[in-house]
Amino acid sequence: VTGATALTIASGAVDIAMLSVTGTADATTYLRGDNSWAAAGGNNTPSFQAFLSSQQNNWSTGTWTKVPNDTEVFDTDSDYDTSAYRFTPTTAGKYFFYGQIQSSSNNGTLSSSNVSVYKNGTEISTFRWEGRSGVLTGDVQIPQTMVVTEMNGSSDYVELWGKQATYAGTRVDLVGEAAGARTYFGGFRLL
Repeated sequence: VTGATALTIASGAVDIAMLSVTGTADATTYLRGDNSWAAAGGNNTPSFQAFLSSQQNNWSTGTWTKVPNDTEVFDTDSDYDTSAYRFTPTTAGKYFFYGQIQSSSNNGTLSSSNVSVYKNGTEISTFRWEGRSGVLTGDVQIPQTMVVTEMNGSSDYVELWGKQATYAGTRVDLVGEAAGARTYFGGFRLL
């Protein structure tokens, strides 16, 4: 179009075929400012959630121990290892991770219960519940933790760890169940 004065293009005179646009237009895409079609939204993958399927008796009294979440609820990109209890995402980005453990002393002597997310073997998020002898004791405590961290999409990994203690060195159990509501670990990539 050339001319010395302002020109008007009639409504409907320019269609998609006349534009130099890359990609394919359909009901799920929009035209971006860089002249390409893109899908709106996105998804928060890779993502996963795994849980402890059965109770672990005499577990981790006074020692940090990896939580054996051995059963997957979902794992969109097969990045969670149910034998190493570790998530190694194959896509780089920022991730939100969460975890919970249920500790039980079965006799009211549980003195502390801790849960942590570890990245590449280093603690990055911890929650600690602590009671005091003669003041507050309990049979069951459920600490939870969550964290946002950057993952490189190749070698970075995260794990859930826990540590419990009791008064007088009595037994602590880590509670698991087939429904997955007691002890679990999950995460997803943020958009």
